[in-house]
Amino acid sequence: MSEQLGICLNLRNLGISQYANYNFNSSCELNGVVLAASEDGIFSLDSADDDDGTHIDAFIETLVTDLGVANPKRMRRLILGYEANGTLKLMTTTNELRQRKTYVYPAGKDRLQGGGTASGRRDQKGRYWQYRIDNTDGCDFSIDSLEVIPTVLSLRRR
Repeated sequence: MSEQLGICLNLRNLGISQYANYNFNSSCELNGVVLAASEDGIFSLDSADDDDGTHIDAFIETLVTDLGVANPKRMRRLILGYEANGTLKLMTTTNELRQRKTYVYPAGKDRLQGGGTASGRRDQKGRYWQYRIDNTDGCDFSIDSLEVIPTVLSLRRR
């Protein structure tokens, strides 16, 4: 079976999701169950926590942003509203070059809704920022909010 890319459009908010290695030619939701079809048959996608014994990797990545401010910035703190049954990896990238990785641990027992924070570092600064949140070990997660609290630096003229 060839590798395919699945693209889903949320008609309520026009949000787009991509599914890599999504080897199905069609999908639908029927009575609350997501079904997908391929040349091998019809499959229920909501019935397992893994893909035939393999962890399901997932991530959310923001667009590159300057947060509406042209000045360079440091990330003071990032506040994440989420729920997960495992650890999440947060990758911050500045000016499309410098990356920093940190981990956010489960917000509560039994996958309760909660929040977590990640602190910035003084050695990472830039005008443009991008954030990526990955699951680890195929953990299930849901992100409700991502709030960035920057420290805005002065523009230095040369």
